[in-house]
Amino acid sequence: MVPNAERVRFMKTGEDANSANVRIARAYTKRDMILMSGYHGYPDWFSTEDSPNNGVPAFMKEYVKIIRGELRRGGRLIKRYGERIACVISIAYDSTRIRAAHTSGSSVRRQGARHPAGSGRSADGISAGKRGRPGVLGVDADLAGYAKAMANGFPLSAYVGRAEYMETLYRSG
Repeated sequence: MVPNAERVRFMKTGEDANSANVRIARAYTKRDMILMSGYHGYPDWFSTEDSPNNGVPAFMKEYVKIIRGELRRGGRLIKRYGERIACVISIAYDSTRIRAAHTSGSSVRRQGARHPAGSGRSADGISAGKRGRPGVLGVDADLAGYAKAMANGFPLSAYVGRAEYMETLYRSG
């Protein structure tokens, strides 16, 4: 059902799963910056838009770049910051805007795949989970998070990924 799920870890919330994926991508790539599209929880690195007025330190804006609206912006950000990007995180599927979210996520993933920077791709499937038949979303991310739909609203989430990324959890020093 989830082609990239060579390793799986369980948590309580979707925010936990997304945060773990960002941390793994940063550890794996040895880079700090993330590009994001959509809402992925409320830790500091996903809440930089209004900083510092919302309590998030202004320096976080240097590490998080937000892809808004047009898809070409994602490609421009990848070209501009390529060697600094740890991962691109996007919503794989949004049941309220199915076509827009799927198209946006696919475009960002294609841009990331073409770029030689080697940044990870993280899909946020928190609300969508695995609704639909296998492969329907075309998501082939290095890391992914699942929660709400997976647990029917109960506090359970999972972050999954390719073995080479997930094994970063076990490396020391």
